[in-house]
Formats: sequence, C-alpha cells, structure tokens
Amino acid sequence: QFYSSPSFLNPSETGFFQEDWRVGGHLKQHWPWAQNDKRFTYMTYGFFGDIGLMKGNKLGKDWLGVGGSFLNDFAGDGRLSIIKINLSAAYHKVLGNEGKYSISFGLGGTYVQKGIDYEQLYFDNQWNDVFFDTDVPSGEANANENFGYFDINAGTHFSALFNNKYNVVVGFSMLHLNR
Repeated sequence: QFYSSPSFLNPSETGFFQEDWRVGGHLKQHWPWAQNDKRFTYMTYGFFGDIGLMKGNKLGKDWLGVGGSFLNDFAGDGRLSIIKINLSAAYHKVLGNEGKYSISFGLGGTYVQKGIDYEQLYFDNQWNDVFFDTDVPSGEANANENFGYFDINAGTHFSALFNNKYNVVVGFSMLHLNR
C-alpha cells in the first residue's frame, strides 16, 4: 500500500522519484454478498498525483515536490464515510558530489470529512423478538452525523544508493500534529 499513495503516509515522499511527474490510484471493494441489494458493504478508492519541480535547475541537484491526493472510504449499513483531500510539498536535498545520498523534508495538510447515515442502522430497541422493525424509533441521539477537520502532517526520510543498484530509504513521519 506504500506505493498506492505515498504522500499520505509520509509527505517527504512527495516528488521523490526519477521522472518529472507520477499519478496513481487504487480501488478496493469488499463483501458484496453481505447485504441483500448486493452493493459493496465496504469500498475504498483514491488517487494521487505529484510532480518534481526544478530538477537540475536553480537548486543545483536539489529539487522540490508538490502533490495532492484524494481518498474516499465508506463502510457498513450506516455508510460510515471518510473523505480525505491532501496537499503536500517536500524539499529534497542531494548530499555528496555523486548524488547517491539525499535527505528529504515534507509537510502536508489534509481536510477530513466524516459522516454516517443513522437511518440505515438498527438498534436493540428496534428488535421485536422476530426481526428488526425500522418503523420503530431507535431512540438514539443522532448528533454530529457529519463533521470535518483539518489535519497537519510532517515527515522526513534519508535515501542511499549502493552500487548503482540498491536504493535504501529510511523515513519517519508524524500525522495529526494539530490534534
């Protein structure tokens, strides 16, 4: 899953690749048989894109990366949903004359929207000893059905190329810095 959306896991991965740009996406669907209408009970999809800026230009061998990603996830009868929109930027500093080592620093901001549809859920007091009767009021407080918040993420990583064949990357990221 690291390659499905790298900037979500560590913002310092934004723009860290050989080419000028990259895009990607993923889709995962679970358990279509879990509900009578056969729609997928769990589904996640997302996509990302980032570009490397100023590679070989004013910064020498250093470069910048900027990108964004989108993730939509929903699950279960209540359609618990999570939408994430992420923007990130990173600075990549090349170390040494041969350019085999680099260190990167990244910062990201994510807007998260969460929600649930309480009308699609069943509760204990709706059970009539035979089946769940959705016409019976659930008695549950449906406060905060949808809410959103902004999240800040940061990360760094070190990369080393050995024998022009093996690339080792060690990174560290911290998510939810403002929570």
